[in-house]
Amino acid sequence: MQRNDIRRKRIPLIWVICPIFVIVMIGYLWIDQIKGDISQLKVTVTELTFSDARLTREYNALLEEKNASQTDEYIIAKARQLYGYMLPNELLFVVSNPEVLYSGSETASVTEWSPVQ
Repeated sequence: MQRNDIRRKRIPLIWVICPIFVIVMIGYLWIDQIKGDISQLKVTVTELTFSDARLTREYNALLEEKNASQTDEYIIAKARQLYGYMLPNELLFVVSNPEVLYSGSETASVTEWSPVQ
């Protein structure tokens, strides 16, 4: 075989440019999608950070209430607040129209209540 017998074939330029263009466009779309996913993940991280801070505050508040619940003062305060319990020789005052406490225009009527003995 002689060197002249081998013909070099030229590839048309369009056949080279088109695949390169397709590869570049696919890469661009892929990178754009990754940027969108990253921004969504940043929003999710921010939301989770706020949620974590809120849950941490709630946990600390519940922990403080748990520690306080083991004291007699807490038990007495909750019994008074939730059930209206009183200690012996105490008087309970029920304000029937609390709006006068803040307006100052009328006189308040107070009903005295004491347990039946």
